[in-house]
This record gives sequence, structure tokens and C-alpha cells, in this order.
Amino acid sequence: MSIPLVFLPPFAPSESTATTRTPAVLLAQYGDGYEQRLANGINPRRLAASVVWNALTAADALIISNIFEGLGGVSPFTYALPPDATVRRWLCESWTQTAIDRYGATITAEWREVFDI
Repeated sequence: MSIPLVFLPPFAPSESTATTRTPAVLLAQYGDGYEQRLANGINPRRLAASVVWNALTAADALIISNIFEGLGGVSPFTYALPPDATVRRWLCESWTQTAIDRYGATITAEWREVFDI
């Protein structure tokens, strides 16, 4: 078992950060429109987030991008998304860095909550 990195970005994400909850559900469909649902697994309520940092300096954007690059989409990290104080284990499999001008950038990262052993 590896200890996940504690993610400490130079700035908190912007207020435009969006979260999505997608429960894992097993569904059995029967005739005449009847169906039965059951929560799938011990952690059926997984959280996903589109995390945005607006108007970063080029240096701060490089720090955040390098952290995600180092994790390589396979290593989890811990972080409490504001305003929630719950520390969760996340995986970042993709991120986009958009230059504002030569001095600044915006980063949008797609995170999903993981429940590794």
C-alpha cells in the first residue's frame, strides 16, 4: 500500500469548480417496466470534480501541471475541495492548461474519487 501525496497547490481552486456525484447502482430490469436497484459495492457514492484554477501566474500553473505530470494519472493524492472539509483520495487522469497571455494561464483538471487499498 502506498501513501498518497497530500496535494498542496499554491492557490485554492476557483469558485467555478464543479462536482458531480454518480452513485454506482446495479439495475435489474423485468418485464412491463418493473426494475430493481441495489447499491454496488461498499463505496457506491463516487465523486468527480472538474477543478479549475483561473488567472494563475505562469509559475503557479507550471507547479500545478508538474504535480499532475509527476502523478502520471496512476498515483492518487489527498485533498479537501473547498468548501467541503472532507479530505478525499483523488486521481487526476487529465488536465488542460490554457494560456491567458505569456504571463498567465488557467488549468482545468478532471478528478475522480478513488477508494484504493
